[in-house]
Amino acid sequence: MSAAMNTQAFEPFWVEQLDRHGAVMSRQRVHDGALTVGRGYDNDLIIDDPYIAPAHLRIGYDGDGALWIEDLVANAPAGSDSPASSTRMLVGSEASIRIGQTTLRVRTRAFAVPPALAMAAPPATSFLGSDGGRLLICAAVVMLMSLLSAWFKQTGEFKVATYLAAGVFLPLGILAWAGVWSLITRIVASHAHFLRHALIVFAFLLGIELIDDATDFVAYALTWKLPSLIAQSAATVLMGALIFAHLSVVVPRRKRIAGTIIGVLVAIGIGASIAERFDTDRPQPQRIVAKLLPPFLQLKQPGTPEKFFKDVDALKAKLDEARKKEPSSSVALFDDDE
Repeated sequence: MSAAMNTQAFEPFWVEQLDRHGAVMSRQRVHDGALTVGRGYDNDLIIDDPYIAPAHLRIGYDGDGALWIEDLVANAPAGSDSPASSTRMLVGSEASIRIGQTTLRVRTRAFAVPPALAMAAPPATSFLGSDGGRLLICAAVVMLMSLLSAWFKQTGEFKVATYLAAGVFLPLGILAWAGVWSLITRIVASHAHFLRHALIVFAFLLGIELIDDATDFVAYALTWKLPSLIAQSAATVLMGALIFAHLSVVVPRRKRIAGTIIGVLVAIGIGASIAERFDTDRPQPQRIVAKLLPPFLQLKQPGTPEKFFKDVDALKAKLDEARKKEPSSSVALFDDDE
């Protein structure tokens, strides 16, 4: 064997273990021209896969300087272009095989990697364009609206506890919620992204406050019951958006799966709310107004006393007419003795 053949036979190559999405989990360089793969501890590359044999593969050069993957259990590697009876697969500059539940990729120096991407200069961000700036503005608006809502609900004597709940306990709860999601993100990913999670929570609360105030105004001004159902459905959508936004920060590669699952749950929640609201067989609880609004916001004019008594007379006439009718046969009749 010539010196050139010996040099070619010991050209280094690399064996990479891929996850199910094709990302590289581990990479091993082979210097001495051969590598064995299996579950046994006498292999060069040990893979903890119960579907892999103790000695499964041998990857190395033959006497002619060609790089081969040899199946040591007499089965062709999955993904091979060789016939089913073959136990060897020739490797060019790259080859991918699957054994058990593990995908391996073999690459040599001849594999040409794409050129490096040009890094664009980071855009100049203003105060409003940064996460911290948006967080401060969103937090200030939420706190102001929360305090204003507490003031509208102050129907009795002044109580400091009402404003403490809106001005102190609410921010602490938001920070605790964002901290939990940041901890989860830090465990799953490499960064906590606390500011981003806090911004998501404040944006969610801002949306809830805007929807709540808008529906309260419409219900009060028009004496309309439907806005409460709209507010409940919108709150369900915003809750789903909140969870989806947090999950997009934690696992950005699973956005489509997370969005599908959350979308189905939101649709089920809205459907349940509508079905419960329009269920006429179940008595509805009395709605008590918990927020006082100025009288000038009342757009629908109140009914006059004349109209009220006219409606009472019409209802009395209907009741008198109903008393004259014979009861239906399905109604049980009782004697005086019973």
